Amino acid sequence: GAAGRGDGPLAASLPSPPADLRVHVPQHSDGFLFGVTSDGIPGTPMPGFANALSVEERWHVINYLRALSASG
Repeated sequence: GAAGRGDGPLAASLPSPPADLRVHVPQHSDGFLFGVTSDGIPGTPMPGFANALSVEERWHVINYLRALSASG
């Protein structure tokens, strides 16, 4: 969803529920989050974005996730 809570319009249709990023993001390093953003998470609906986003854009995603989790 828009606030990163894992409650977006398609959440209920996914085979595993999306994480509440406000809770999940603070538990991980920036490097880990960059890896997940780049490579996805095997066995889950989370795709990798290395082929769709530049390195700089992926770091912008990490910065946005940090801002979401800080606004809590």
